[in-house]
Amino acid sequence: MIGWSVLEFGNKMGYPDLRHSLDALRWGTDYFLKATSVPDRIVAQVADPVLDHDCWERPEDMDTPRNSYLLNASHPGSEVAGEIAAALAVGALAFRKISPSYTKLLLNRAIQASWWECGLIFSFF
Repeated sequence: MIGWSVLEFGNKMGYPDLRHSLDALRWGTDYFLKATSVPDRIVAQVADPVLDHDCWERPEDMDTPRNSYLLNASHPGSEVAGEIAAALAVGALAFRKISPSYTKLLLNRAIQASWWECGLIFSFF
């Protein structure tokens, strides 16, 4: 949503608001870049949400398992891959005038995630 807001209304935002929006967007796109950093694997989730939300300790004191849930050929998740690809693509559009190198990275990773998603779908049929 932040990415589309920047695309649609960025020229109407004052500099501080636009900068804050881009900072928030970059936080999310950086997370997705890390989640897709290994070819043919996407980190979809970290930790069990039920166990995680049942724990009322400070994060520093938590000892609940922090398992990662991965998407790969044997554990597909095309909807997650598609959403990540879309978020990276809109991030590329939002940063295209500000940071061409970051834009290229986002766009390449969006393509990688979308091809990964399509490959799983086509291999299913």
